[in-house]
Amino acid sequence: NLFLPKDRVASAATTTTATTTTTTSSDDLDAPEPLEATEEDDMGYFTPGGETDDDDGYLTPRDDSEHDPPLKSLMEAKDLRLQSDLMTVITKSQYRCLDLWTTNQEELTKNEQFTSILQRAENGKGQWTSSHMKLLEDLIAWRNKLAEKYQVLPAMICSIDFLVTVANKRPPSEEALRRIRY
Repeated sequence: NLFLPKDRVASAATTTTATTTTTTSSDDLDAPEPLEATEEDDMGYFTPGGETDDDDGYLTPRDDSEHDPPLKSLMEAKDLRLQSDLMTVITKSQYRCLDLWTTNQEELTKNEQFTSILQRAENGKGQWTSSHMKLLEDLIAWRNKLAEKYQVLPAMICSIDFLVTVANKRPPSEEALRRIRY
């Protein structure tokens, strides 16, 4: 585990003693000083001095990104397409993602905002004419075209609720359009 309590790190890591000999001159023949060094545990996660102590009693790794050498790629991007197994996996992954992103068309008649506005118009508390409906259809077509262009779901462009509100209120300017709350 990368984040171990301090007491478990001490038991997981083993401490060994390394010796070094340094001589500065022939007259200086002092005994070598032993240096303590800590080895990595079996998993290779413990790095001496590489942790910062938090108040919660756990050790967390420090950021060594500025000290690490830049990584070199083992393979160039143009060579990846030559790996048939890799391309098979990528193709399957793309099809699975496509399945997740493929949705049925949203039915306008099942939209609560739309049905609410129609009911108010029938009760005389609002207005919904054929020109409102034509505008809404044009807005939905615009949204679908934009979604196809950017290869996203239409709902990511804007919601049907927003388009229904725009068709109902018919803002005369961009500023009025920005003020719409739905």
